[in-house]
Amino acid sequence: MSLSIINLIPVLLSVLVLLQLLCVAAMFIYTPKPQDVIDKYEVFVTPKDDGTLDIEYRFTWTPLDPSEPLSFVYVGVPNPDYTILEYSANITEVEEYRYDGVCHVDLHLDRDYYKGETLQFYLRINQASMLCEESDKYFYEFIPCWFNATPVTEYSFRWKKTDGEKYVNADTSDKTWHIWQGSMEPGEYRI
Repeated sequence: MSLSIINLIPVLLSVLVLLQLLCVAAMFIYTPKPQDVIDKYEVFVTPKDDGTLDIEYRFTWTPLDPSEPLSFVYVGVPNPDYTILEYSANITEVEEYRYDGVCHVDLHLDRDYYKGETLQFYLRINQASMLCEESDKYFYEFIPCWFNATPVTEYSFRWKKTDGEKYVNADTSDKTWHIWQGSMEPGEYRI
């Protein structure tokens, strides 16, 4: 009896290795298709004298899924200390969520948008509690929201220049803005 169990060990190990290989192959073969694409994602950040940030998020967004129209999107915000200042006319309702360290704004659109339709919309907020201090030096740490299931074809993050700046890690700058540009895969974010 014990001899037959010992003879089965190589077979069982071979089956386990085969199952692992099948799992790895399935991960490479199955690539979920995004339901939407963000054609253009722009963020404009203006530091205020009181240490808060005025942040405007602008989107050009196209639904891709023929079975599910786009009726709302949510936009992550850095922390719960924000005030909504303005949003585009094609947003009919704004729901604010502040719970368990998760902060986002649900933007309900004026209608359902179907595959291939492209819409543009924006949201402007004032964001507090972003100014950091370390060794008597003040700085901002800001990561624009990202989208776990939606690719971004083109992004442009712009931070308005201010007096007294010491270090900026922007890709480029013009007379008014520090600028980061590129594209993002789903779940990817840029600093």
